[in-house]
Amino acid sequence: MRIRWMKRARPPILFALIGAVILTVPHTGLVPDWDKLGEWPDIIASICFIGAIGWTIGTLVDGLIKRRLAKLNFHEADNLQARKSATRLDVVRRIWVVAVGVISVAAALTLIPGVKQFGVSLFASAGIAGIAVGIAARPMLSNLIAGLQIAFTQPIRLDDAVV
Repeated sequence: MRIRWMKRARPPILFALIGAVILTVPHTGLVPDWDKLGEWPDIIASICFIGAIGWTIGTLVDGLIKRRLAKLNFHEADNLQARKSATRLDVVRRIWVVAVGVISVAAALTLIPGVKQFGVSLFASAGIAGIAVGIAARPMLSNLIAGLQIAFTQPIRLDDAVV
């Protein structure tokens, strides 16, 4: 089990090490023209640290939920509660991993000066665009919310009989 955790921890550790190396290179004096790069090394190091933190949080939550799923007993005859829990945990796991990924990417992109300017102008026009996208995406969003509601409440199950 420890080997699996170590394999899953390699990418965030690599990101953190790259960020640490980028931050320490100017202090070693090994690269004489480092100052000509401006603020980009700091931005890249910060993006590496944000990526490492996001990846670590996503991996931890994913691993904890998978561990909980492994403890469920599907082998008994009446495993309805285990199946309900498995569905709910799987939906929560997917939502959580996507949310952490989106937040990490958004945080990393705000560090880049050109993207930050684009983000500010995008937020300024988000009101009208948000209304238009909301109207266009209403059928898809209603289906998504209905699917989540069915997954969590499970009003219909296998082996149900209509009388």
